[in-house]
Amino acid sequence: MDKAGANGVMYQWLCFDLDGVIFDYDRAEHEALSKTLQRFGYTLTAEGHALYRQVNRQLWTAWEQGQIEAIDLKTLRFERFLQLARIRASAEEFGRWYLDALSRAHGLWPGCRNTLRLLRARFRLAALTNGLQAVQRPRLRAAGLMPLFEAVVVSEEIGAAKPDRRFFEAAWTRLGRPRPEQVLMIGDQWEADITGAAAFGWHTCWFNPRNEPAPSQPPVRCVVRSWEELRRWLMTSRASD
Repeated sequence: MDKAGANGVMYQWLCFDLDGVIFDYDRAEHEALSKTLQRFGYTLTAEGHALYRQVNRQLWTAWEQGQIEAIDLKTLRFERFLQLARIRASAEEFGRWYLDALSRAHGLWPGCRNTLRLLRARFRLAALTNGLQAVQRPRLRAAGLMPLFEAVVVSEEIGAAKPDRRFFEAAWTRLGRPRPEQVLMIGDQWEADITGAAAFGWHTCWFNPRNEPAPSQPPVRCVVRSWEELRRWLMTSRASD
């Protein structure tokens, strides 16, 4: 696939999703949920983790589609999980402990930190995340990555989530409104990251460590399975000229 922008225009901005691209979210979620359950006298099981993930994904999807508000997401997912798991605890209190634990879980994908430093010398970097302010910004600071990003856009702060066009409009404004083809979105969620960014006119790169089959539409500039593949693609291509 061509690594340069349309008509030979090179990328000015690289926009990264956080969970699943920068952060190893599966590991962070497991760690935060385990610590929170221990706080309330329970042990995390494989079945319990699967149940939480199912409930959490359903409600995040509802939020991304504008069916619920962020404030509802913060407690409703824990209400449903605790009820289905038959755990006696306050959903509000459980949620506070979980979000605090998650904000401290900032494990990165292998090669992420060094690659970001290399890319920072050639591109302008931004972090674009569907997430909560109290979680995402502390994680970036704790991981020592905040200085690498010129812009950080958190969906809760702007009142819209990817793939909503309003999210990308707000992000584009934060970037200084560059030509759309000069922006590359790197994400792991097809609907939120790839479809949303492509509809706004940005180029896209799918971070696909599970090697899942790619949907046919919209077309992506590249599919990578690791940060090493991403580094090779960007650092040895015309995209960085």
